Amino acid sequence: MRYLGKDLLGSVRSVTVETGTLEERYEYDAFGTPYQGDLAKGMNLGYTGKPYDSATGLYNYGYRDYKPETARFTTIDPIRDGNNWFAYVNNDPVNWVDLWGLKPGDIFPTIDDAAIDFGTLYNDDSIRDNIEYGASVYYDRLKEGYTYTEPARGTKDSIWHSVDQVNKTLAQLHTHAAYDEKYKNNDFSRDDIKLADKANVPSYVATTNGSLLMYDPSTGKSIPISTNMPSDKNDPTRLNTNDAYAGEKNQSRGLAQNIIDHILNGISHNKETADGGCGK
Repeated sequence: MRYLGKDLLGSVRSVTVETGTLEERYEYDAFGTPYQGDLAKGMNLGYTGKPYDSATGLYNYGYRDYKPETARFTTIDPIRDGNNWFAYVNNDPVNWVDLWGLKPGDIFPTIDDAAIDFGTLYNDDSIRDNIEYGASVYYDRLKEGYTYTEPARGTKDSIWHSVDQVNKTLAQLHTHAAYDEKYKNNDFSRDDIKLADKANVPSYVATTNGSLLMYDPSTGKSIPISTNMPSDKNDPTRLNTNDAYAGEKNQSRGLAQNIIDHILNGISHNKETADGGCGK
């Protein structure tokens, strides 16, 4: 039996056996290059607790690999946050850790970060399928961070937000399906706003032009959070070239479970038409 000792960043620093004897000690430079200790004795877990491949010198961060010698990831940031999409935590490894959040249930430091992940993962599905997706953000006390529920599938102009049955909803998330000139594709509908006001929680929407917006019921205003969401090439106001039709399919909950949520919680809304109506 071996026990791994970790620091505040989650990096494995020591291996101790059952008798309490220190078997191995590890040291890393600021960006994670190991320079002391054999990580194989620590189950090949190293910097920030990530699996390390000694043959390639790469850490497995879940969605992409990280090379500490260059302080860069080997592939582009799927969220496309900031100006450098290969840099590790904006070159500030002392204060930040990459959480590799790329699916529901992952933990994020802020509600905005959870919303960005939701939009990055599901706006392309929403546009390709021409179906709205909805989820809810909550705080996971055990993991000490924000996460969101498995998204629910709606129709092309309405959605039920999936909810966590235990934890309080802190924000609502949804998408707006494919571009359709009959609808207000890139703004909150009146139903969106009414639902957010009633729940008194922020509402986020990923839209067809590639933006992520947040409506704050405390101010009655909406603000842009990101313009790097997957976008619909048919939207004439498209803000980026992140082609929604080129992404991979993600899993979401079926319509039957969505209806159950709707009956139990009454959480639903309709997309607003361009002339101010709701639904079809």
